[in-house]
Amino acid sequence: MKLQNMIFMLINKMKQLQKIGIILVLVVGIAAGCGKNTETQITEQLELGNKYLAEMDYEAAIVAFDKVIALAPKRMDGYMGSSKAYFAQKKYAEAADILDKALQNVGTKAIVQTNMESVIEMYNSIAENYLAESDLENALKYYAQIEQLTPDSEEIKKKIDELSKLNQNKDNLFEMASSIVQESTYDFKDTEILSEDFLNAVKDLENAVFFVKDGNYIGVYPGGYIYYGSMTDGMRAGNGYWYYGNERNIMIAHGNWENDKPNGQFALERITNSEKIDREPGKIYGLKNSIDGTVVNGVFDGPASITWIMEEGCNHEWNVIYNEGRLQSESADGKDAAYCTKCGANLLVGEHIEKVQGV
Repeated sequence: MKLQNMIFMLINKMKQLQKIGIILVLVVGIAAGCGKNTETQITEQLELGNKYLAEMDYEAAIVAFDKVIALAPKRMDGYMGSSKAYFAQKKYAEAADILDKALQNVGTKAIVQTNMESVIEMYNSIAENYLAESDLENALKYYAQIEQLTPDSEEIKKKIDELSKLNQNKDNLFEMASSIVQESTYDFKDTEILSEDFLNAVKDLENAVFFVKDGNYIGVYPGGYIYYGSMTDGMRAGNGYWYYGNERNIMIAHGNWENDKPNGQFALERITNSEKIDREPGKIYGLKNSIDGTVVNGVFDGPASITWIMEEGCNHEWNVIYNEGRLQSESADGKDAAYCTKCGANLLVGEHIEKVQGV
């Protein structure tokens, strides 16, 4: 009887253990199923997001990528996809906000180890587009984000330094441009408006930087050339001034722009600072020479008038014809382009191509 009871109890115990085992298997199975389901959802939403991105359905792409972020906040895929979708819509602030959120949730260290190149490329695209829209403050903000991720980069440090100096001189640039346009005379004091830091910064400038004020644009170009006037679709168009100046020389050109080049009627003046001339005894120097004529893509072509203002003696005036920048001869020997209308002085043909510099 005792043996029978023991067998009965053992059988019951085994049944209980069997039930526990079944429950454990179910729990593990459910857990495994849930994990698989989450991963499947992430994959599906990523595929959807990339599909919508390729189809330029950016709002739908953002919805899909946001679901990925909610399911896997420590993964970069969703953040990058969403940022690209905002960027494609020119919503640069939102695109940057998503990247900032990724830095917080994923962690800067993790991003540096796995996704740094993609994140830097995105921040750089955002900064460059702000720069193209003349928004230096926001451009500098996102270049600073790149600097945080790459603190040893001399290139980004130089970029930030140059743009900061340009931004600090923004008001001075408009003051100088306004002075030149309103006075219709150009003085070497105008160049003093700009700081030494600015002049040093523009020497190594790689791309043009633009500012907008009261509907007028100022563009600072590589080499220190400055444009002041109207623009269309990011290109110089309509009436505009083109300026370059230092303590020794000023060049200023004014006229019609088309396709980002001087095209049409144009006046070009070059002014020399008499106090900075390296003089030779007995030589008379010109203080200003000007050309008024037609230009094609920045090169003088067709009839034009040339004027030289001298320190003393006759101020020369010539009526000439240019052919693709070259003076055409008026003399039988082919050497003289024209004779001064005041004193008869000859103007030699030469090999020089006359054009608006720096465009």
